[in-house]
Amino acid sequence: MLSIVMLSAQSREHALSLTTGPMRYHAKGLRIANGYRIGMAWQQSLGNRLYKVLSLGFGEDDGSYYQPERWLEQATARDLYVGMGLGVNVLAYGRHRLYAHATLGGNYLQGHETMTREVEQRPEQSTILISRLSAGGTATCGYSYQLVGPLGLSLEGEGMYLHDLGFTYSLRAGLSLRF
Repeated sequence: MLSIVMLSAQSREHALSLTTGPMRYHAKGLRIANGYRIGMAWQQSLGNRLYKVLSLGFGEDDGSYYQPERWLEQATARDLYVGMGLGVNVLAYGRHRLYAHATLGGNYLQGHETMTREVEQRPEQSTILISRLSAGGTATCGYSYQLVGPLGLSLEGEGMYLHDLGFTYSLRAGLSLRF
């Protein structure tokens, strides 16, 4: 803990980024296709290429999917992820920056799945509620271009592992601020 505080005092560069874009869930128990993800990351340099990162992410999906045998399924999921980790600037040349970072943290997933089918000419409905707190991790690769001064644009891909739940994948674009 003390070494983290000491490294923070020596850091010279900070970055805050806000990104959003489409996401795909592959969570067990939920048959969910596409959604969106909003991510926020605070980066603080530890040297020339290495940096520490604190990330916060929110994802949501809400949709209806048709299955064979006249089943209609509606599944929703929302998750919140908080993690800490390390990253590296793979390439930093002028205004261009190619980076990768990984985090470990916690994830809270909340969702439900509603199924409707016809039984003897009447619809019958059942709902499964899911609420789980679990460990998770992310791996992110991205590209950032500094537009003017501290303001930059970024494009990144992220894979998230949700322990005992599944995976999410997202591709996001956003703004970054370096100071």
